[in-house]
Amino acid sequence: MLGPIGRFVDSADFFVPEMKSTPHSTIIAHQQKRGILKLESEQDRSFFEYLRRRLADLEALGFSPWIKAVMVGHVAPDRWPENAGRCTEEVLTSFSEVECFKFANFGESQNRLGYDRWKKQLQNLDCFEANLGEMRGLMSAPGDDPKPLRDIIKQLIADGVTALITLDRFGAVGTFKGDQRIVMAWPFELKGIIDTTGRAMRLGQEWWPTRAHKKSLISMRSAA
Repeated sequence: MLGPIGRFVDSADFFVPEMKSTPHSTIIAHQQKRGILKLESEQDRSFFEYLRRRLADLEALGFSPWIKAVMVGHVAPDRWPENAGRCTEEVLTSFSEVECFKFANFGESQNRLGYDRWKKQLQNLDCFEANLGEMRGLMSAPGDDPKPLRDIIKQLIADGVTALITLDRFGAVGTFKGDQRIVMAWPFELKGIIDTTGRAMRLGQEWWPTRAHKKSLISMRSAA
């Protein structure tokens, strides 16, 4: 007999009805630069209503005891003007009171909406991860020069956002909610792996500590 999660996955509604094929992206990497060729599709335009139905299904199953972590990644349907971030916000709001680890890594569809649009949601996350280019895209207004890393870190600390900013071959820098210090991490030496997202992205996925471990890290006081 299937349990709650099994019934959720086994449901005929597990797949999005309007999605006849899965859109894909091609990443072209050269040295420290990369470009992404995306397959645009109208199929995900009604995804928000589907998402709301499935979240309601989860709630009807009494999902709270079963959820140990929530991750929000690149949500392409948020790019549509009628959505404008609603998919991401719906997920984060639905799990805001659930005791579990909450993690997010936004894509262009979310970052283009700007930092102010997401600040409240980011403050409630256990970890927000982005590479430096993504973070600059989120924090900088259209037409403005990209924000320096120093200013980004100061903003995150001031707003109480726990974040991990990956810096490609230079590793990563992290901020903790309620702490004025920053954490610096040197990247792992990975040999024989072609990693289109950079060594630091792998570091961000495997290394990022729980809050209980943060005092054991080598930390540096932020130059405020």
